[in-house]
Amino acid sequence: MESFIFLGKTRYTKTKNVHFTLKSVLDPACIDRLDVLFFYKAAHYVPYLVKSYAWQQHSLNITLMPIETESIEHFFQKKIFIQASQIKKKNTTISDDGMGGYQVWQKTMYIGVINKMEIYPSQKMIKIQGEKNTLLVPWHPELIKNIDHSQKKIFLQLPADYVDIFSEPVCV
Repeated sequence: MESFIFLGKTRYTKTKNVHFTLKSVLDPACIDRLDVLFFYKAAHYVPYLVKSYAWQQHSLNITLMPIETESIEHFFQKKIFIQASQIKKKNTTISDDGMGGYQVWQKTMYIGVINKMEIYPSQKMIKIQGEKNTLLVPWHPELIKNIDHSQKKIFLQLPADYVDIFSEPVCV
């Protein structure tokens, strides 16, 4: 069964075409495609084809394909949804090889460079070489926020103080 995500609520409707503006709760960069929208009517998600759309910051101007059977009033102040499949998936594709040399970041904090991937009985770990320490981090999808293969960067979401607690000083 398809899941739906709230996109926003219509604010303005022109009278000739079904054209409206809404303030989106989603970042435009998260939406993969916008070819169909869903209005929630009578306990069902009813699809409507999108003719055109344009983003202006977080406002979205939408024109639907011509609709003969419904009056324009049906589209004013209504909640709009999109299918979960219309949301871009974050790149968290992992592989055992080729990750050496990738930079590792947590938000805006640079942690270090992946030295190698180590296989332990319980899970895979990445060994990160920082300037003053070495850190082992579980290679787990819940810790990986994003992987940018073109920039060779991995963005992690580690628990608070993880880096300070689990890093080992580098012997000089």
